[in-house]
Amino acid sequence: PLVLFTQSLGPFPPGRDRLLLRWVLRRTRLILVRDEASRRHLDDLGVSGDRVVQAADAAFVMARLDIPPRRFPPAGRPFRVAISVRDWPHFQREPPAMGMQRYLAAVAKLTRVLVEDHGVQVTFLSTCQGVPEYWTDDSRVADRVVSLLPGAVRSHVAVDHEFHRPERLIGLFAEHDIVVATRMHAGILALCAGVPVLPIAYEFKTVELFQSLGLGEITQDIEAVTPESLERAFRHLLAAGPALSAQIRSRVGELKDSA
Repeated sequence: PLVLFTQSLGPFPPGRDRLLLRWVLRRTRLILVRDEASRRHLDDLGVSGDRVVQAADAAFVMARLDIPPRRFPPAGRPFRVAISVRDWPHFQREPPAMGMQRYLAAVAKLTRVLVEDHGVQVTFLSTCQGVPEYWTDDSRVADRVVSLLPGAVRSHVAVDHEFHRPERLIGLFAEHDIVVATRMHAGILALCAGVPVLPIAYEFKTVELFQSLGLGEITQDIEAVTPESLERAFRHLLAAGPALSAQIRSRVGELKDSA
């Protein structure tokens, strides 16, 4: 029996591949999808019914519901923010080089605002780093962001270049008060640690997840993010921090059960 484990699917392009996918997917025993958009894409493909089941991303099974609720502002230490960045060569609205330049500039400006206006300690930390054999390393992209910062700001910014297993990443994210996540699974692991997340979405899967958490309003589209929009979203998240932290813990508990 063929089962597709939890993932996001579609949209499916026209042509031969679409016909082949329809043939295969109609013969699966079970298809687990992360979001309603994937269910719609499958329905449009002609694959529906009891074989399609929506469930939370598998990483939510690691949620640490034992971590105490966050305090805003934190007591006895500086405010800490972790940022996950990534390379994205698939910009649609502008040449990829220009898109990356705008995205990196937005993250750099937010980093500068965090340090200069809020006294934040910033750490660049991601899920895809520190593995030479892998096709990409997010810490190299983080180094590009840091190169855009003035020297006085850099002394308050660190780039983690090491590989960390998911359980360790949850512990590291738990040491921070907010996580700005381009990698969806960086956002999920931060949520597993009970930490509010400001997402930058490069695919619909991130949008769907954070809309389900009531954070669709602040979710940033990598195709359109600017320094101004990212800073506004951060200030909104900061103001909502205490109430949002409790809301996240409740919702993440449900997602853990689903996973």
